[in-house]
Amino acid sequence: MTDELQNYLDHPENFRQLVADARSGDSSTVPMIRELMKTPGLSTEVGDVFSHTEKKLLTRLSHGNLLQREAYLSSLDDLEQGLSQDPRQVEFALIRQIRTDMLILSHAQERLIDYPTETNNTLVNSAHRRLLSSLKTLHKLQKVLSPVNVNTLNIAQNQINLS
Repeated sequence: MTDELQNYLDHPENFRQLVADARSGDSSTVPMIRELMKTPGLSTEVGDVFSHTEKKLLTRLSHGNLLQREAYLSSLDDLEQGLSQDPRQVEFALIRQIRTDMLILSHAQERLIDYPTETNNTLVNSAHRRLLSSLKTLHKLQKVLSPVNVNTLNIAQNQINLS
C-alpha cells in the first residue's frame, strides 16, 4: 500500500476532497485516481460500467422496493450461474426473452389500436423486429445445440474407399 493511499485511509476528509475535485474535472487528480484504481475491488465498485448500469436499472425497476430489487438481483444471479455452468441455459434465457418480446408486442399493438399515431406504429414495428430477432437467434441456437445423429456417424465410419 502506498503512503498516499494510507494517507487517504487515515484522513477520509482528504479522500472526499480528492473525489470532489475529480468529479469537478480537476485533471491534477488523475495520477492519484489511477493509483487508487489499482486497489482490488475499488474500480469494480466505482467504475464498472456493467455494475453501474445494473444498479441503476434495478433501482428504476423496483421503484425503491428493496424486496423486489433483491428478488430481481437473486434471479439475475441464478441466471448468470446457470449460463456459466450449462450452455443450454442460453436457450432457456432466449425463450424467456421471447415471452417478454411477445408481451411487449401485444401491448404495443393494443396501444396502436387505441391511439393510432405514428409514434405507436413505430413502437409496434420496433417490438416486432425485436421479437423476430429473438426468434431467429433461438432458431440458430437450436440448430447448433441439436443432438448429433449417431446413425449417420456410424455409416460414415464404415465406408470404404474403392478407388
